[in-house]
Amino acid sequence: MNVDHRPWADEQRALKLSVIGTLCLALLALGFAYLTNSDAIMFDGVFSLIGFVMSVLTLYISRLVTRPDDELFQFGYAHLEPLLNVLKSLVILIVCALAAVAAVRVMLSGGHLLNAGPALLYATIASPVCFAIALYMKRVARQTCSPLVSVDASGWMIDGVLSGALGLSFLLVFVLRETSMAHHLLYADSVLVVVLVGLSLPVPLGILRENLREVLIMAPPEPRIRAVEERLAEAVREFQFREYVARIQKYGRATYLIVHVVLDKEYPIDSIDTLDRIRSLLSSRMKADDPGLVMDLIFTGDANCAHSLV
Repeated sequence: MNVDHRPWADEQRALKLSVIGTLCLALLALGFAYLTNSDAIMFDGVFSLIGFVMSVLTLYISRLVTRPDDELFQFGYAHLEPLLNVLKSLVILIVCALAAVAAVRVMLSGGHLLNAGPALLYATIASPVCFAIALYMKRVARQTCSPLVSVDASGWMIDGVLSGALGLSFLLVFVLRETSMAHHLLYADSVLVVVLVGLSLPVPLGILRENLREVLIMAPPEPRIRAVEERLAEAVREFQFREYVARIQKYGRATYLIVHVVLDKEYPIDSIDTLDRIRSLLSSRMKADDPGLVMDLIFTGDANCAHSLV
């Protein structure tokens, strides 16, 4: 696979920033969790720590997927992208479930006091940083069409929302600490954890649903199939094939297109070079709008062969 080094370099810079950022925020959150006795900040810190580990894996995978196929992975490394994204989403869902269970246990045991002042300071620092990195990552994801950067950007956006929600909640706790509501604040931290878990769930569930299709070798979403089929119909029009059957599969940034072309016995073929020219021309046309597309063109005179899946 030929690699356009400029998008690849942009992707690498974004992923390296994600690695450094998640580690710094994880350490910041764990330190403030100790100072404030806050399970909510601890959850945010663990979330960032997991993000750090996953970002290191993402950086490694992003380098692997640019390699050509080899003896061990004879179809390349593109399938590792959706596999990693499924792993990320599952880990986040497990952490969310464990955090929610722990929060409920704390509430049932009577709750605990929260030092709202330093907690508010943490949220004031963390939330703007998360949103700034998320916006940068989203821009890079659009420019490079990188699923890895896109998923990382979603993770940073989740972190920003979580930290912002924490900040508003800590502000409310800080304001109410000297009022008649003060005795209820024992449960504030645990309630925050449950709310944060609820806010976090839609994104990992969406990532899991989208990438599980690719891991299970299911067909891409209908809009993707329709777009490829429309381009293919336009590309083959001049050749007047009897018929053709296209099968499409997507792995991360790569799209695999296998086309069985059925030819009449009278189809004008001077030599094998004629078929090679057709194959080269069609592949170039299909890749013009989708450089990540890998196309195999198979010629046959047997329609049953083209339609058979075995």
